[in-house]
Order: sequence, then structure tokens, then C-alpha cells
Amino acid sequence: MQVRVCHVATYDPAMRIGSTHALFIDFDGTLIDLAPRPSEIQVPDGLADLLVRLHRALSGALAVVTGRPIAQIDQYLALPAGVAVAGVHGAQLRVDGELMSMPALDDALAEIRPAVDRLAERHPALLIEPKPVALAVHFRADPSLGAMVYDELERLVAPRPGLKLMRGHAVCEVKPVWASKGAAIERLLMLPAFAGRTPVMIGDDVTDEDGFRVVLAAGGEAIKVGEGKSLATHRMHDPGAVRHWLADTLAWLESAGQ
Repeated sequence: MQVRVCHVATYDPAMRIGSTHALFIDFDGTLIDLAPRPSEIQVPDGLADLLVRLHRALSGALAVVTGRPIAQIDQYLALPAGVAVAGVHGAQLRVDGELMSMPALDDALAEIRPAVDRLAERHPALLIEPKPVALAVHFRADPSLGAMVYDELERLVAPRPGLKLMRGHAVCEVKPVWASKGAAIERLLMLPAFAGRTPVMIGDDVTDEDGFRVVLAAGGEAIKVGEGKSLATHRMHDPGAVRHWLADTLAWLESAGQ
């Protein structure tokens, strides 16, 4: 697939979604600005209300698709139970307030945890973030540690075929091999609220490319936030531009009676 990079100063005013679309949105780096530590993010006033109104305007065809656990999205956004959320890069999925069953790999993650903890002891700048069915190692405080962290985790993951290592913005994460944002979107697209719609995904990280691939294969659109090579068909500058576009889209939907 050819990569088309769209350089947009703020947002793409020509990109419109309507009653036939489904919207999938990443959280960190897309809806909100990144922070030095995951716990230090700032959620803009009115963001949750904006998402709820968009969810209503799209007849329920909106989902947050994030690397964070669903419990953290609840903490920061407190969305109604009817808003679908895929957490931990697709390892968790909640629809209509109910968690959908997923395989677990607790034993495999437990096997590597002591070595990861020893790594953090040797390098205090690292932040270990355990998640449900995943484990993240953040190195935003010292980006020079990135290559070493990846190599060490790759060595731990290699003999465990059920686990997969992926890179993100100043983070490496170990997760189940079956879990991806693309797989989560594929499951959502089979549900009544999303089925038959044209999917649109917005994301900023390499972990969103699996989701982009799925929505593009389904005839949809992908929006990349920030710089970097991407499969995305559209590009936005930063989370502020995303929020601006979402608010503009909501106004258009409501005024058009979509």
C-alpha cells in the first residue's frame, strides 16, 4: 500500500464524517497531549462531553482505542457505559458496559517480570507500568535508554511465542501476540452499532498503524497525528488540532441533522 503523507497545518477541513461513518480514536498523543509520565497528563475541560455528544450524533458508532487499561480511561474521561473502549492495545474490549472475553497470558508475563524489575533497578530513569495482560517500560525520562530497553525485552520475549514486543513513543511494551488495535477494531466492526459503516481512525503512534491498516482495508480513512511515516490518508498537527476537528465535525453533524 502506498503511503500518502498529508501535511496539514492545523486540521483538514475537507475531511467530513456523517451518519454512515464509525469513528475510532486513540487517547494519548491524539485526544490529549503526551506528558513526561503517563500519570501527569492533563485532560482538557469538555473533552468527555464532546466525545459523548459525538457518540450520540453517530448513533453509538464511536470507540476509544488506546494502549491504556480501560480503568484509566474511566478515571480520566468517565464516559457512559454505552461508549465502547478497547484498552491495552486491544487486549481489553468493553461494549455496552460489558467486558468481552479475551485470552490471558498472566503466567508468561509473570515469568519475565523479575528481569524487568532488575532492569529498572539498574536504570532508575525507567518507569515500569504493569497493565492487565501487558507490561510497559517507559524511558521518556532518558530516551538514550530506548535501544537497550528494546534489546533486553526482545531477549526475554523471544522464547515465549505467546508474547509480542512493540515500540511506542518513548516506551516498549510486551503484550499478547493476538492483541492489537486492528484486531479490536475488526471485532467492533462486527457489532450492530458499527457494522456496515465506513470506519475512520485517528492515532499518533506506530501502535495505531494496525488500526489504520484495518480501516483502510475496509474502505475507510486513517488520520495520523504528528510526524512520521504512516499508512494514514490524512494528517493532523497535534491533539489540539484533533479536538478542533472533532468539535467542528460535531457542529456540522448537529447542524446537518445527521
